[in-house]
Amino acid sequence: MQSKNKCMRDPVMYRCVADCLHHRHGDKFKAYPTYDFACPVVDSIEGVTHALRTNEYADRIPQYQWVQQAAGLPPVHIYEFSRLCFVKTLLSKRKLKQFVDSGLVEGWDDPRMPTVRGIRRRGLQVEALLEFILEQGPSKAGNLMEWDKLWTKNKQIIDPIVPRFMAVGKDAVPVCIKGAPETVESKKRRMHAKNESLGEADLLLFNKVFIDRDDAALCADGEEVTLMHWGNCIFDKVVKTASGEISEIQATLHLEGDFRKTKKKLHWLANLGGVASAPAQNTELVLREYDHLITVDKIDQEEENWEKFINRETRFDTPAVGDPLLKQLKEGDLLQLERRGYFRVDKTGDQLVLIKIPDGRSKAMSAVGTKVDAAKLSGAKITGKK
Repeated sequence: MQSKNKCMRDPVMYRCVADCLHHRHGDKFKAYPTYDFACPVVDSIEGVTHALRTNEYADRIPQYQWVQQAAGLPPVHIYEFSRLCFVKTLLSKRKLKQFVDSGLVEGWDDPRMPTVRGIRRRGLQVEALLEFILEQGPSKAGNLMEWDKLWTKNKQIIDPIVPRFMAVGKDAVPVCIKGAPETVESKKRRMHAKNESLGEADLLLFNKVFIDRDDAALCADGEEVTLMHWGNCIFDKVVKTASGEISEIQATLHLEGDFRKTKKKLHWLANLGGVASAPAQNTELVLREYDHLITVDKIDQEEENWEKFINRETRFDTPAVGDPLLKQLKEGDLLQLERRGYFRVDKTGDQLVLIKIPDGRSKAMSAVGTKVDAAKLSGAKITGKK
């Protein structure tokens, strides 16, 4: 009782459970060993030579060693290392269980959860996780990691191997292109410009296409732009309503134009709705993004009112429409939507649900808006307005 280490002052070795039968002994014994007593005994009798523990258990090391010494057991060497923590993330199983039980998340495999199942559902590859862990090493210094390092490593793994598709938001702006095919035609395009092994796909060409509204807002009358995988066209007139909203764009195909001289390279999608010559219809999509569950970088373990830092609005859906080929994808497949980012197929059916995979960037991939700030996901400090 005089020990300076409070863990050594009359430690609890057993708990009595009177109203529950033991799984082996029935009601013969009603005492259950605590973790602090069982751990050093089991480690020693099972032949463990080195126990690796995070350093928040430092005060319990003398107790661990005392139990083994008092019981006459072979000692086990303990090596301490710091706990790996991430910004805006709780790793306490008790608190994570509260998220699940309260319905804040869908389950332990929810993409917002810092579980292996959760981050894998969000698109993290096992190779990226293993490489990241091995790079950390057994440091004893405190670690509060930003998520960007892990997601950047994941991007390096998936970028060379995922196919490319195009998709636009449901509020996309129609573009009428003079000189373009009046019936749907197709030409071959590579699924990945730098990976021939992914093969080719049909790119559907038509004189009526869609571009994202965010892109349209930045275009001007007479401007020449490049439609990705097709060629150049000139936006003759950006038509607006009386309220100033863009209703359509009138354009002229200009395939002889030089794509190296255009400032805007836009993704687009043929407007196939109700077109008899279309070999297939576009794919209905939901683009799903997630934010952090916690609003501050770190919550102290002693913080009693930690629930005030919970972010209650963390899932954001964007209705979209994409390439007809997207219908062929299966749950778990990875892809890139041009100028939007990387995604994982979470659900298939009449409407594909695609979960956006963070890529470690602190800025958005293009002018096309996202509902979760890229800087927040990467962990970068936000110094100005978006």
